[in-house]
Amino acid sequence: MSYYSNDSRREATSASRKAGNFTRRAEREARQAEEFYQTAAKAWREARWLTRRPDMWDTALRYTPAEVETRARCWERIGNTYLRASFHTTGLAAFYRDLAARYRANAARYAAA
Repeated sequence: MSYYSNDSRREATSASRKAGNFTRRAEREARQAEEFYQTAAKAWREARWLTRRPDMWDTALRYTPAEVETRARCWERIGNTYLRASFHTTGLAAFYRDLAARYRANAARYAAA
């Protein structure tokens, strides 16, 4: 919530929603990382194939095994970036799930009193 509330139930609901949003974001980032890793694997296969076919090399178009390997490493770095972001976002989701549980416990304690 954008303001402080004394209602622990509302705060718990807000924290649960944030946890859900962060969970979905982490899943999306993990899928993106997987796509980049798959693209990198395809580029590595292409580089291996190209190594066996020197007649296909074209330095003017930067189509050599070294250039293709460089692109594969770039795809891997981008995948690593998304994977790190997914890990971080997963941590935020866990924090907000814990926060929601604490707010629910407070709400139960106040309701019992």
